[in-house]
Amino acid sequence: MLKGKRLEEEIERMRHEMEQAAQRLGLSHPEVHLLSKELDGLLNAWVKEQIVSKPHRIYPLGSTSDRVREADVLYFW
Repeated sequence: MLKGKRLEEEIERMRHEMEQAAQRLGLSHPEVHLLSKELDGLLNAWVKEQIVSKPHRIYPLGSTSDRVREADVLYFW
């Protein structure tokens, strides 16, 4: 699995490849959709890496909200 700078470089390479394919074949071409899905996977990996590398803080909402808490990070997976 790619990480760090190599992951960012692969994202840029894939984005460029997808843009070229879209210009050459059109946005609705299956190859463009496949490249888009691959790029999505790389971007998801980058987001997960960013979340893991940063500390998380949890802030209480107050005494009236005993079952709810607020965090500065949202998890989407």
